[in-house]
Amino acid sequence: MGNGTINRLWHSSDRHAKVGILMSLFGILGWALAILSVYIFGAIFQSPTSINWVHFVFVPLAMIAISTILNLPVVYRWLKLKPRLVTAVMTALHGFWGQYVGLQIDPQYNGFLILFLFSFGLLYLKFSYGFKITLAFSVINILMALSLIQWLQVDFGVDEKLFLFFFGFSGLSSALLNEMHRQKARQLKKVESERRHSLRQMQKILYPHQLEMIGSGQELESTMPVSEGQGCCLIFQINDSAAVKHEKAQNVFREMFSDFSQMILTTYQGQGPKTGLSSEAYRVSEFGDKFVCTIGFPFVCSPGQSPSQSALYLAKRLYESFQRHTSAFSLPKSISATITVTRGQLEGYYTRGLPVEYQLYGEAMILAERFNELRPSLSEALHLEGSLLLAQEIVFNSLAAYERQKFSKVALADSDLKVRGATYIHHVYVQTLSDSNMQPEVGQAS
Repeated sequence: MGNGTINRLWHSSDRHAKVGILMSLFGILGWALAILSVYIFGAIFQSPTSINWVHFVFVPLAMIAISTILNLPVVYRWLKLKPRLVTAVMTALHGFWGQYVGLQIDPQYNGFLILFLFSFGLLYLKFSYGFKITLAFSVINILMALSLIQWLQVDFGVDEKLFLFFFGFSGLSSALLNEMHRQKARQLKKVESERRHSLRQMQKILYPHQLEMIGSGQELESTMPVSEGQGCCLIFQINDSAAVKHEKAQNVFREMFSDFSQMILTTYQGQGPKTGLSSEAYRVSEFGDKFVCTIGFPFVCSPGQSPSQSALYLAKRLYESFQRHTSAFSLPKSISATITVTRGQLEGYYTRGLPVEYQLYGEAMILAERFNELRPSLSEALHLEGSLLLAQEIVFNSLAAYERQKFSKVALADSDLKVRGATYIHHVYVQTLSDSNMQPEVGQAS
């Protein structure tokens, strides 16, 4: 049997089977120590030592081999055995055989050897059972020892009296200790189960680097950049979602936004806010019909990519996903969307009230919301139908030349429009979205 087969068998075993295999192999050490103890007792009592190798080697090795085989997954499943039961039965057989052969050695110290072997049984019970079974094990061992003494006609000397006393005393004390160990193990198992459950839930709301940093003892508030930066804000808005009369509409939108979140995390790399966080985008929020994310902050773009170009490429991918979802569920053809991209200052901070949350605020997000408000009036003034991509002038100027050619420059004053709270903005760049102009160009950053 090669190492690969052994590894497969081991990894396919459950916890009880692994414990059973280890306890079976532990018998090799136990019997080796038993043989050594015979020689030690012989030297202490200055008595000639004689070992029956069939009793002390061949029979124990046979039991160890049988126990190990019965604990293999392919065997206990075929025989419909429980690994824990197999281990308990084979341990009891080792105990019986140990008493049987132990009582047949030199009467001066055979009781001490049986007491030594009895301690191995208590060690096994410590990791497996509690008070009642440990106490029962001790009583059965006492009765079995007395029966073997009578059957083998062994002289009932001082050492026999001593080992019977220690059988009872050690059995009772071990039963109490085992019960305490068992209760503590149960408590620790419950705590570990709760910890794992909490971790699984935290994985739903925190990024991997945050979990790692918190696990190393850092505060939540230090796991994301609490500073100012520059980046783009992208808003994907489903137009007039309330007018979509379809029973699956909200389910489609939620599934689509879920895909958006997965999409922007494909390039996520997190080493901590001070050593670098990178991803295609950072999801800020998700409403019933609106998805908001930032590009360039708090997660930086890949090396060599500008936030504006990355935002445009992401907008195309989001729109393609939007088309797939709306067509796959046979939603009305008239459904359209508006994608708004702005650029400016962004600031990350943690809320002070409970629950503590990481939030973003800044010029880019404010402008994105207010550009998004222009969509109905802009569509009406320019007689535009369908999905639109709106870009701020700084975003437009940062794009490659072949991308700028797809936009139309719109003077807001010509349509008596203005961006609320930003009278210094006089133009908006508009692109009508279609299958042709939303395909990524060859050589475009990705």
